[in-house]
Amino acid sequence: MGARNSKRGATESPTAQKKKFQSPGSYEFKPTYNLKKNLDRDIPEEEFKAIEWHDTINGALSYGTTEEAFKDSNKAKNRYQVVVPYDHCRVKLQSADTEGSDYINASYIKGEDNSYIAAQGPLPETTADFWKMVWDDDVSVLLMLTKTNENGRKKCHQYYPEKEDGDDGIEYGDIKIELASMHEDSKAAVITRKYTLTHKPTSAKRTVVHYQYLGWPDHGVPENTAGIRGLIQSIEEQIAESHSTGPILVHCSAGIGRTGTFMTIHIHIQQLRKHMQSSPDQPFQFEIYNTVKELRKQRTGMVQQPEQYRFCYEAILDESKKLGYVPPDKNWKAPTTAAGEEQVANTNTSNSPSSSVAALSEADSTTEKTT
Repeated sequence: MGARNSKRGATESPTAQKKKFQSPGSYEFKPTYNLKKNLDRDIPEEEFKAIEWHDTINGALSYGTTEEAFKDSNKAKNRYQVVVPYDHCRVKLQSADTEGSDYINASYIKGEDNSYIAAQGPLPETTADFWKMVWDDDVSVLLMLTKTNENGRKKCHQYYPEKEDGDDGIEYGDIKIELASMHEDSKAAVITRKYTLTHKPTSAKRTVVHYQYLGWPDHGVPENTAGIRGLIQSIEEQIAESHSTGPILVHCSAGIGRTGTFMTIHIHIQQLRKHMQSSPDQPFQFEIYNTVKELRKQRTGMVQQPEQYRFCYEAILDESKKLGYVPPDKNWKAPTTAAGEEQVANTNTSNSPSSSVAALSEADSTTEKTT
């Protein structure tokens, strides 16, 4: 279960070739009750194209300003100058006493059962701020979806200690970070590190579990969905065990592609579980398109590539099978409006952020800061 049918390099179907010549501006989104049917018809590619088209048409400030990110005191804190947080949902560091000192390239994201912080991979000069954010927002679960170096490029500063025995830890500002344990599951491609954080001014201590997923290649998506789905299960078990109420902090390099893909998958899995508990005999309405649009209102460019968007479909489909979800048969009719029409959501009035980030592959950006 979970093997991918990769679209990269494959001969396009006649359906896909035909859709290339259809205007995405007139695209009409229809929720689906059957993900496999949409995958077979190349609907994910069509939906992603429509989202990107609207991002281009509506421009950079459709969902808010980004003034704080481009202040002189903050520009150097951005790994990519085209990926910055909106002012209305940016994370603000506490106890800031100088201009710009509350800024970090990170955004609050609404989820289903959990909230998130989507962040860029720390730079050497932002690492202290990163750990301050972890402390300020009571983060107990941290997910890293990148390696520090990929294909000869620096993707993220190593902001965490890796030594256990005899190591006094690392201090960043007011926070001391000590590695308590580390376990690598090579089959799942996950390294789990447990850290003890000490707030030096108060001597208060907290535990943070750091998951690093190594199975996401620089160009593309994982070969199957099992790793991400297993990671979601591990994270949820950890949250339940620790009774954590803080947000899940997720980052890759820019904090939009792999980060947005993970959040889209997690949100839909939680929605499906709740539906199956409350209405087990009723079909579930999958709205991946609307979820990605909502994420992009909170951080520009979330789910960055068509392959990532399709991977969302594949991962949610595989998990739905595991949960025992059965899509309706071909004779089942979707709910209708009072006028007797099938319920749909028209995207012509969509407001979206700039898709300048579409040109920014997390692997190929020419604006990346070397660290």
